[in-house]
Amino acid sequence: MKELELSTALETPTPERIPPSFYMFQSLNGEEKKTLKERVDKFGGLVRIFVHPYYEDHPEPSTAHLKGDAAIRKNQSAFKTMQGVFQEKTYKQEKIKEVLKKLLEGDTDSVPVTVIFEEENNIVGIIDILSQELNARAERKIFLIPTKSGSGSLDKETEITVNDNFREIGASRFMISGNYLLDTPNENLRGCVETVMKQLQQVGKIENSALVYPADRLIAEK
Repeated sequence: MKELELSTALETPTPERIPPSFYMFQSLNGEEKKTLKERVDKFGGLVRIFVHPYYEDHPEPSTAHLKGDAAIRKNQSAFKTMQGVFQEKTYKQEKIKEVLKKLLEGDTDSVPVTVIFEEENNIVGIIDILSQELNARAERKIFLIPTKSGSGSLDKETEITVNDNFREIGASRFMISGNYLLDTPNENLRGCVETVMKQLQQVGKIENSALVYPADRLIAEK
């Protein structure tokens, strides 16, 4: 009897992995907005935002990003040693991706809506990465917003549409994670995360997140 039970268990097929579907946030239709609004309302208007989360994994970083990397390395007054800088970078880079993955794999009733800002020249790359890495057993819809190469900015028409869509789905709070947020000596924030932060301030409140590299703060008021 035990052998039969063991044999039966081994023959039971594992649930089929279902690849996610990808949507451009600026192109949402009415039904999609309605569904997202229900989820956003459930979390009190909160939307999780990730800016260039897989930047380090793209095979050919843009020239603009490489220049940004050099600027960050040049301005290291906030760190004690270069070794500490890169240890911090590795930890935060992996943590950003780890949390993003958990949100995207999580049950839609238990996690807030998550939207990814990704460089337009890396959209195909991040779709390929997420298609391979996610282990969801149910259909997942992943929402992407294309930014300019080496920047967190959008073209004006896309920015207007994106902000309008966030308003329509009831978004009023944004928790932003990702790369880069440079905390300069005069306490001005710069980088792709800061650019997205300024855009979304037009829609709602920016909430603190520790998942930004390299700065340890993300504080803004509407």
